[in-house]
Amino acid sequence: MVDRKLEVSKSNKIKSIICPGQARKTSFLFKEIGELVASRVEKERILYLNFEDPGLMDVHFKEIRYPFQKAG
Repeated sequence: MVDRKLEVSKSNKIKSIICPGQARKTSFLFKEIGELVASRVEKERILYLNFEDPGLMDVHFKEIRYPFQKAG
């Protein structure tokens, strides 16, 4: 396994990681989520979506966005 260095700016904005398959995107994002939780970011404020998950095939953007608009 090749260790890759990936850096994402620290901000409150949405982060989307797009790169080829097997590039360790999921591992990187889970590490980032762990760091957010360790820094006391509320779990309710963290959202991870894997658009390759078959369970999301029929989900529309509005269905994902709506619950977060109410909470915001």
